[in-house]
Amino acid sequence: MTRRTILLCAAAALGVALATTGCAPQPQYDPNGRCLGWQLAVAAQVHPSSTTASPSWDLTFTNTSPAACVFGGVPGVRFGGSSSSSPAGDVKGAVSQEWAIQLAPGDVAYANIALDPQAPAGCTPTVVRTVRVSAPHVAGGTYTTKAPARFTGCAGTAVVATVGQVTAKRSA
Repeated sequence: MTRRTILLCAAAALGVALATTGCAPQPQYDPNGRCLGWQLAVAAQVHPSSTTASPSWDLTFTNTSPAACVFGGVPGVRFGGSSSSSPAGDVKGAVSQEWAIQLAPGDVAYANIALDPQAPAGCTPTVVRTVRVSAPHVAGGTYTTKAPARFTGCAGTAVVATVGQVTAKRSA
């Protein structure tokens, strides 16, 4: 790297607007080791022991960064309907114990969503198309992922499921 490139990179790091400098952006990490939103990939999948009578999904949180980070708690979850602005039900969070999981690069943490197969009274049935997830205690940790299977929620914010605490192992 030439002296000119080093100076341009230093100026870019300080926020000085420059034309293309060839400086690769450096990832930012939490000084306390907590996971940041960009470090996690979130997906929803049908739980291996899900049944029609007791349907459940797993949320997976994968550390996609090159550094370990700490993560834990109960995620916030909301189901979305046919458009990004149409809610298809809320998900109640289980009681959380404050503890954290260390996620090495590539490690996966899980949170189980127990779906309620019985619609609440007064429910207007709505097909769940998306799962909106707020990762607990994660700056910038809001994600939207596709619903992994057909499930009918309720238009609005009726509670149609319960989500558990993030764990290092998939629930039985």
